[in-house]
Formats: sequence, structure tokens, C-alpha cells
Amino acid sequence: MKKIISIFVMIFVIFLTTSCGLSLAPTYDDPDTQALYEEYIRLNSEKQKLTSELAQLQKEYQGYITEIDDLQNRIDNLDSLIVSQFNFYNKLETEIIKSNLQILHYYSNSSGDHTELGSGFPIKEDEKYYYLLTNRHVVVADGVALNNTYEAIDHYGTTYEANVLVSSSDYDMAVVRITKKENKLLVLSFAKENIETNKIVVAIGNPYHKDNSITIGKTIKYKTVSSDISYSCLYHTAYIDHGSSGGLLINDNFEIVGINTFVTTTGTRYGIASPVMQIKKFLRLCSEKINVNLLEEAK
Repeated sequence: MKKIISIFVMIFVIFLTTSCGLSLAPTYDDPDTQALYEEYIRLNSEKQKLTSELAQLQKEYQGYITEIDDLQNRIDNLDSLIVSQFNFYNKLETEIIKSNLQILHYYSNSSGDHTELGSGFPIKEDEKYYYLLTNRHVVVADGVALNNTYEAIDHYGTTYEANVLVSSSDYDMAVVRITKKENKLLVLSFAKENIETNKIVVAIGNPYHKDNSITIGKTIKYKTVSSDISYSCLYHTAYIDHGSSGGLLINDNFEIVGINTFVTTTGTRYGIASPVMQIKKFLRLCSEKINVNLLEEAK
């Protein structure tokens, strides 16, 4: 009975000390009661310690969960970007490349026989022909040129006899026609308007006989570059070189935004293209001359 009373007293004292914020440490004559009290204090202290550690771990755990979720979102975004870029490059290499052709101009003059290499791309097809766009300087030599003949080679390596239908020095553009063969060439659509600066562009052509070259860059500025061409041309950073003249310049939606025409020769190296709105002006003039609607495929 005495031990039971001591236990109740101990519990009452503990209640007073904990509820009132007191820090009394009572002692008991009975060794068992004192031992029980000390064990209680030890366990209570251990509980408080573990509770504090649990709260800290829960806080850290929540931080880790937030960090893990953030990392997972970043990984998911990178996965999506990787897939998107793979699909983009894969389409360039397997589909869009079908728009690229080499244009070869054979001629002779007083210094001998010559071959000029350029690029071109189809802008229209009908039941019998493909109509290709290229630069005038690819198919018209400076000075007197005799025995002019032309060939086009598609990305499959198939050779076509080509005929120049119309050209203009005001635009440095020309339309070439080839008769269809078994290979299916790709006619891309034109962009609705001139591309803005600081946008992704892809140049496709044949620089220095590097057949079916694909390079990527950004648009930089518009600027007049030639006394023969009065309009502003598009400067870009996609690599082009001799042989790229007449080649495609497209945006990331695979639309034609220009025809590569020049390369800067001093300072920072840029490719220079006639922009899409000037291409359309030229093709409207050509359509009237040859009585073929060359913009029918890309209204």
C-alpha cells in the first residue's frame, strides 16, 4: 500500500513539474520508487530526443522529396528535349534531305572547259517535271560561255539532264527544270513571311562537293550586300561555302525561309541568303514568263 501511495505521489509531482514548468527533481526513500522515477525521466528524455530527431528528419525528408521532384522534372524535360531533337535531326537526314540537289554547269570559253557546282531544290512538281530553284551565278558564267549544258544530281545519286527556263540578275536566281524519274523528291512549303533574327535555321547544300551537307545556325541580321541585288539579304551562322549557292535555308518547321547565295569574305564568317519574300517575288515574275504557276505548291 505504501509503495502504491509513493507511485501516485511521484506521478503527481511529475505532473506538477511538467505542467508548471518546474524543474524539481524529487527523491524517494523507497529505492524501487526512485529507480522507477529515474527510469521514467530517462525514457521521457529519450522520447523528447527521438521526437526532435524525427521532426528534423521529417523536415529533411520533405526537402529531399522537393529536390527529388525537381530533379525528376528536369530529367523529364531533358528526355523530352532529347526525343524532340532526335526526331528533328532524324527528319532532316531521312526526309528533308530529299529536297537537296547538286546543280552542275558545264561550259567552255577561251581558257578551256569548265564545270561549276552549285545547289538547288524543287519548288514545284507536275506529272512530268520538277522545277528547281537555284542561283543565277550557278547556271550563268561570267563573260562568254559556250556549249552550256546542265545536270542535276539528287541525294540518291541519280543524274538528270537539266534545262534553265528563266533567270534574273536582279535576284541572282534561276529556275531549272528536270524530267521526273523513279526517285521521289520532296517539295517543301515556303514560310509565310521573312524569318526574324535570332531564330534557328538549317542550311542544306553541297559545299566543296560535300554532298548533302546539313548545317545549323541562327539568323543574325538583314543587310544589303550587292549592288546588283537591291533588297536586304539574310545573314546567318549556318555553315555554307562554295557549292552551297542555290541551296536551301529552312526554319525549324522545315519551311523555306531563304536561298543561300553568298558568304562573307571578311570579319566574322556568315552565310547570306535571299529571304523568302524575295523568292516569292521572283517566282511570280517567272510564272508569268514561262506560263507555269511556280507558287502553286506553297501559297
